[in-house]
Amino acid sequence: PLWRQHLASLKDLPSQTALADHVCCSMAEISNGNAEPAEVSKAKSEGWQKVRKVLRVQRAVSALRELPALKRLKESAQRRSLALTRASTVVVEQFTRKANRALCVYLLEEGHDEGVLGETADVALDFHEVEVGEAVGKPDLLLTNIPFAFDEGADHSVVQWYNSLPDLLKEDLHYAPIELQRLTAQRTYTHAIADALENMLCVRQIATKLADGTQSASNSFPSIVKPTSKTNHMRFLVFNDKGLESVQSKISGKCVVDEFVEKSALYHVFVIDMNIFVAQRPCLPYINTEMTSTELKKVAEEIGGELTDSPDEGRYLAFDSEAFAARSKCGEGLPLDEVPELSKIAGKLEQVANTLTDALGLGMFGIDILLDKENEDTFHLVDLTLMPAFNGTDDMLAVTALHLFEECQQRAVRVDIRSAVKNPKEVVDLMIAQHPGWSDVDREAVTINVLSASTKGDKTGLVASLAAEGKETLVCRLRGIVERTAFERAIADKMMDSPNTPLMGSYFGSRVLIGYTEGLIKGAQLEQVLDQVDRHSLCYSLGAALRSLHTREIDVQSPDYLGVPLCVSRLRTYSIIACEAVNHVEPLQSHFKDVFAAVQSYDVSQLPPEAREEVFGHFDCNLTNILVDMTAPMEEAPKVHFIDWEQAGPNIAAYDFGKFLVSYTIAVPVDEDELEAMLHALVEGYAPEWDASAKARFKRGMLAMMPYVAAVNFMSNIRHAATEIGDRWVNRGTAHYKIFARYKHNWHDATEAASPAEPLFLLGVCTRRSKRFQRDCGSVGQSCTVA
Repeated sequence: PLWRQHLASLKDLPSQTALADHVCCSMAEISNGNAEPAEVSKAKSEGWQKVRKVLRVQRAVSALRELPALKRLKESAQRRSLALTRASTVVVEQFTRKANRALCVYLLEEGHDEGVLGETADVALDFHEVEVGEAVGKPDLLLTNIPFAFDEGADHSVVQWYNSLPDLLKEDLHYAPIELQRLTAQRTYTHAIADALENMLCVRQIATKLADGTQSASNSFPSIVKPTSKTNHMRFLVFNDKGLESVQSKISGKCVVDEFVEKSALYHVFVIDMNIFVAQRPCLPYINTEMTSTELKKVAEEIGGELTDSPDEGRYLAFDSEAFAARSKCGEGLPLDEVPELSKIAGKLEQVANTLTDALGLGMFGIDILLDKENEDTFHLVDLTLMPAFNGTDDMLAVTALHLFEECQQRAVRVDIRSAVKNPKEVVDLMIAQHPGWSDVDREAVTINVLSASTKGDKTGLVASLAAEGKETLVCRLRGIVERTAFERAIADKMMDSPNTPLMGSYFGSRVLIGYTEGLIKGAQLEQVLDQVDRHSLCYSLGAALRSLHTREIDVQSPDYLGVPLCVSRLRTYSIIACEAVNHVEPLQSHFKDVFAAVQSYDVSQLPPEAREEVFGHFDCNLTNILVDMTAPMEEAPKVHFIDWEQAGPNIAAYDFGKFLVSYTIAVPVDEDELEAMLHALVEGYAPEWDASAKARFKRGMLAMMPYVAAVNFMSNIRHAATEIGDRWVNRGTAHYKIFARYKHNWHDATEAASPAEPLFLLGVCTRRSKRFQRDCGSVGQSCTVA
């Protein structure tokens, strides 16, 4: 309510900067001077995030409502979709007045006719100009929803057409990777994700078994049997073992056997750029195994199905789920906070949405959830769709439009950066045009040293040092992710002695941040000079450098910060991805179960208090991101600096130490005595004023972080190994597993001796359960109220 009052008074403010100032002042007033500075800072940061989210929606809604031809465009698109065989065209207003064109997004949707490619394929492949109402333009983004193309024995013309596109074109134009669509077209993938969410977030999973079509699967009844292919919409309500055998014989290939949840409500959840909308869907009527044939026939009539009830075939009810949904009207997509029935699960649903956004790498997808009406703080994840059918309010339409525009903007940035990777001279042009101190520099006289470069998806980026006579050598960092670039630039501004300069690109007249400059840090990567550095001096200097970092007040929020330490949320996300990805990485499968079983018990609140203190951390203190200056004065040598801040953010204090130790022990064999000496030097550099007991507790915390960090890296390695060619990530995963296996006892040694914090956080979720109701309270960062 307070935020709504403040937002209502912000309409006349001239800019977002003024808005931010207003919000900060409001938060200071709200605190009445009684709050601690850190609390006020946190409140300001959280408040600004909320306001920015509201601004995005308001800006998009205003832009759409000001478009006079919007209604005519939508009608034209609907008429044209008939000619394109279930393919539709979405046209949204370009949100800057400087551009005289619209943003065109083409949706190639599921279809079963021979003409499914038809004109749509020509539009996407040949870029013919297509007239839609009053808008004329080429497609800026291609959305595809073609799960039918992956069915066994299906016509693969759609996939063949897609594969004929150049790789970079697919990356620049296509929203959802075809490989991800192939996975999500099978229910087995959805259930793998659901299993992982159940383990990592305590989201209930319907008891599920996979049957191969020949063996009977023992299950509680009634059960719902579904083919694994999502394009087969037949469903079977099964009431006995004989019925299950009969149904399995009718379904070719594997099927999924789900428990039937009584007294439930079905909702479709739309996740669009971290905004959540919910629409209620028709749900099956109440059934049980005690119902008579007459009663079940009435149910069959109600849902448009057919009942089979005989001694030879058993008892089951077959129906088409798509036809059933068409008989009942679905609800309109409403914002999550406007659906009171879901208020008890809203917090956990947001965590699931955030985790899946990271896991899928997409900002737009849908999930189906089943709400247990007898226990309304429990829900089941039923299905996952990459391209859900959107039917919502103006706000939902606006958020979708804005997300698609920003997605196109993001892809345009990657195109610019890839061009600079191929021709680094383009960075010099950016520097001369935009850096205030380089306007008089001769382009040909600049020395360019490329430090790193990539043209692969989210890893697209270029880091190069530029040197010119009479100028300070600068490092130019261009990243393929706009939001991450803005964050990293803000961090660099805090960490460097001199302010950086933004490097801007242009998209339809809008200025877009594509990179920034920073001063060149002296020193060599630790990995390159490891044999030249005294180990004790290095650890002492590293401890002192981390102390300096961890005690800084940083008011820049990491884009993926979810309210819990980054090591918690990222381990959760990486583990969920790895649950399915490991099926494609055979060399690491034997190790996965061991690591996954351990991470489910990792609760950082059980670490010693010094180790679990929340600080601003680097998160990626490996040997390549630590620079050592060997020319520093004797009392400072080796002087330590950190680079590559893209993963930095709120974390626990011991994590950065664990990351360094894991990276070091992979590169250099270390025995127990040598490791103890390193721990001693690290803590002396970090906190020399602590007493002996505090230092001992922090040492235990650092040791506990070694298997924890190894697990984080192992899960991340699986994700990369599943999608990239070669054995690089398999080798890394194997190395991290060896560290995990060698030091996994450290976690138990440290946590058994520590007094746990309240509440207990199992990967960010309170795990205290009521034995009476067998449920999770779902609170995060709140005091536990369940005795």
